[in-house]
Amino acid sequence: MESVKLEEFVPDRINFLCNKYKITRYELSKRTGISQTALSNIVKHKQIPTLDTLDKICEGFQMSAVEFFTTPDNIAGLSEEEKKILRLWGNLSEEEKRFLEVILLNLNEHKKSGN
Repeated sequence: MESVKLEEFVPDRINFLCNKYKITRYELSKRTGISQTALSNIVKHKQIPTLDTLDKICEGFQMSAVEFFTTPDNIAGLSEEEKKILRLWGNLSEEEKRFLEVILLNLNEHKKSGN
């Protein structure tokens, strides 16, 4: 697996999660108690966050550090097809995810019943 530098991963991940959850950096700053300047410096690759700051950022996104650092591309043991499915899943709205889950459950039940 290709190694990724923390100072590159964290800013990209913050931007990705802000876009995904439609959270502005201002809102993230308010949620975390991290100043807008410090957050901006992290995102602009000017500052590497401390562990305490990373913990606050994770709390701001309401996720664990494991969730923050786990992406479809860096989950060991997944095939390229499975990674592709996870990337596609990550771009769906909550409503679309529920709809797809119902379809998959129905397909699985249909398969089990032998029809």
